[in-house]
Amino acid sequence: MSSAATTDADNAVVNQALSRELRDELELLFEKARSVGLFEWHDEDQTLEEKFLMLVSRFPEEALQGAVLLTAQEKPDSSFSGRLPIHLACDNSAPIGVIRWLLDSDKDKTSILKPDKWGDLPIHTACSRREFLEVIKLLLECDAKKTSIYIKDEAGSLPIHMACRYNAGEDVIRLLLESDTKKTSLYEAGVYGQLPIHVACRGGASAQVIQSLLAYDEPKTTVLEEDNVGRLPIHIYLLTNRAQRRDMDTVRYLLEGMFCRRIERIGLENWKQTMYQLLSSLTKSYERDFVTRERLDSICVEIRALLHRVLLLELVVWKTSCVRGMKENHGHYNDDDDDNDTPSPATSLQQTIEEWAVKTNQTCDPSEFKQEMLHLSGADQIIPHVLPFVEDEAIVKLMTELN
Repeated sequence: MSSAATTDADNAVVNQALSRELRDELELLFEKARSVGLFEWHDEDQTLEEKFLMLVSRFPEEALQGAVLLTAQEKPDSSFSGRLPIHLACDNSAPIGVIRWLLDSDKDKTSILKPDKWGDLPIHTACSRREFLEVIKLLLECDAKKTSIYIKDEAGSLPIHMACRYNAGEDVIRLLLESDTKKTSLYEAGVYGQLPIHVACRGGASAQVIQSLLAYDEPKTTVLEEDNVGRLPIHIYLLTNRAQRRDMDTVRYLLEGMFCRRIERIGLENWKQTMYQLLSSLTKSYERDFVTRERLDSICVEIRALLHRVLLLELVVWKTSCVRGMKENHGHYNDDDDDNDTPSPATSLQQTIEEWAVKTNQTCDPSEFKQEMLHLSGADQIIPHVLPFVEDEAIVKLMTELN
């Protein structure tokens, strides 16, 4: 081996040793920051960021570049976490300047996609810390393809699940969803089969967070999804926030997501199926908390009332269509007319069905005729424009009962 090659090998060994030493000292620094308290630590008038800069200045640049990609040395016990310095910095709420130094030293930005022992990426850890918007924004800026927001940890949680679980602010939720171009993370189930909106409801998220989660869910399907035990988001929220913590604005946003304008988006028949599905979800899940059960029952009463109104309106429009079809074929009829030349309603209906069957090449089946009249009646066009006028009444009534 030439002397140059020997020198390079020796330098590599030295740099590796220095990287290991720096990595271990960084862990000690972050651990001390957590034990003392990040914002209370001013030992010798130095902040954490100043101590960090003093530490890394003792080592060559190559040592820091190597250290940011090293975990702690594996140990035989369970204390090995598999965390990189960026994990440790995020976990201990390090200042943005420290985070930026660590990311700048990682030229290929591979550290942002490295999971720790629990499958958490740095962004998972950052999302579990409040008031950490700028750090999350920086991590996403370094992730050109935004791959990190779609990666689940060992428990099945995405970063947005973590943010909802630990009550991150609305700005963090919006940042994560803006970075998700197709908004698929909204519909991903995590722990207990819960979507982000379930997790937010369980953690007592602010009304603004719930509003943002629903705003990005254009079809408003997340409020209809059950978790592993059959609970809807509104069920979870009413159960876990049944005392003074309950925010009625949150309740209103959830109810509006469940009811308002849904019939305009999905049509009459799909709306009816959705309402029956809601009734099933709200009634089949066992709830031993009597107060929550009563509130869920109140919601069911209003759903049934809405269904009743729609079905009555549908019958009126349907009957009008059938009668109109009979009159078009046989003119006006009168039940009190004794003239034998005037066909009875039953005779007119039968003749109408027979003529309709010949014209459409169908069988003389009254049910098929009625279905056709229902289709021609325009109920699927009329009712979706009428129902929104009464949906608000149901929500106002429920807001009073649930408060």
